[in-house]
Amino acid sequence: FFFNDTATTEIYTEQIVGSVRCVQETGPYPSMLFEFCDKNKWEKAIKLCRFVKERTLWACLAAISLNARELNTAEIALANIEAVDKVQFINYIRELPSEAARNAALATYFRKIDEAEQALIQAKQYYLSLIHISEPTRQAEISYAVFCLKKKK
Repeated sequence: FFFNDTATTEIYTEQIVGSVRCVQETGPYPSMLFEFCDKNKWEKAIKLCRFVKERTLWACLAAISLNARELNTAEIALANIEAVDKVQFINYIRELPSEAARNAALATYFRKIDEAEQALIQAKQYYLSLIHISEPTRQAEISYAVFCLKKKK
């Protein structure tokens, strides 16, 4: 997506197919959606998507609401684009025992591993930080942390 230079109410999509650049006006709906989300009017955003019935608008709502940690809206939007695995992930997040664990799971989803780890460590949930955050490049650090925790006991 990108905004028109002359009027921020017009949004265009750009796609390059082969050597041809295709630009298409999307109409007023994406900017309306962004405005509703910016003002935390999630119900209005959902109603707009239901009215327009466009998959890309639902996908935008899903991304925006996940980023804002608005899980109810994200679940509705993801269900409308038939992203069953992501709906299951939202339900998994809801069942986590603490706010720190939920924030860490969302940060991990957005590939913000350090942020996830910090959220768990600050909440003194060391064990969860070692279990839920696994990244191949950090195996040595995690092994050392497990060793240190075992040594403290």
